[in-house]
Amino acid sequence: MPLGIAVAVYLLVFHRLADRGLWSSHEARAGLNAAWYLNNPGWGPSRLPDGGFELQKPPMSYWLIAMSAWSMGMPYPDSLAIRLPTALAALACAGCLVGLGATRGHVSRGVVAALMLLTMLHFTWLARIARTDMLLALSLTAGCSCMMQISLFSGWRRLGWASALMLATAFGCLTKGPLAPVLLVSVAMAIALIDRSGGIGGMAQRFVCIADESKQVQTLGAFPLPVEVIPMAAASLVRQFARLGGQASLRMRDGKALVTDNGQHILDVRGLAITDPLAFEDQVSQWPGVVTVGVFAHQKAHVCLLGTPAGVKTLTY
Repeated sequence: MPLGIAVAVYLLVFHRLADRGLWSSHEARAGLNAAWYLNNPGWGPSRLPDGGFELQKPPMSYWLIAMSAWSMGMPYPDSLAIRLPTALAALACAGCLVGLGATRGHVSRGVVAALMLLTMLHFTWLARIARTDMLLALSLTAGCSCMMQISLFSGWRRLGWASALMLATAFGCLTKGPLAPVLLVSVAMAIALIDRSGGIGGMAQRFVCIADESKQVQTLGAFPLPVEVIPMAAASLVRQFARLGGQASLRMRDGKALVTDNGQHILDVRGLAITDPLAFEDQVSQWPGVVTVGVFAHQKAHVCLLGTPAGVKTLTY
């Protein structure tokens, strides 16, 4: 299976990559600028034949082509050296999806998503020509993957993913200028609008839970589990919870289905025995139509203030 995937990726992205001549003006221009860096090593902008600065676009793509040619011992970049960075960027985009699936415990889903991406005609076409759009796509894919990881961790691991997000943003700025951070900020705003509470919880440095002692149980499921869902998916999700042994029902108010601030509905699920909260949350979160699962295993509390007849009991995790 891995060998078959590797062969498919090679045929889609790398096979006969250098056979076509440099017919496109953007490829020839990229080659000329990369050649300037080979002859004049440095990090500043390249220069035009008249001595002026090349200011058409940021230099990241030219640097990568120059490094590609240098690594192959070429005094001047040929068609392979010019196209190789974008082909590798496409492969890296697919790798981000596989890695994201692996961190969520679903490697196979990540592989399927990566193969779906690589078999999209427009994506594969961009992978085989030296356009900076593919490098921008890598910046956005890596940046969005980092955003999703930041919400799952705290401490040094969160700091590491935040640093990776900044590197992805910087890579995008050096490829397409301010377009990359604008698009990444737009994605972050969309995520915050879709999941307001989750976004706030993910940004908080310390999560304090306040409850009474009746809520402390050995196994989750003693109380109805709230699950925020898209209205049109509610009926199918009721059936899916039934397969897990749960009885899901719409939360009602004044004879109508309760509508959340996000415009969604809530299912209250009874009869579950959640022995592995992390795995359960990952599983249910992947179901089409699920917005938020009320387990919050990935955003667990740092401190719990538990009300008891003897007073407040402090639990730390």
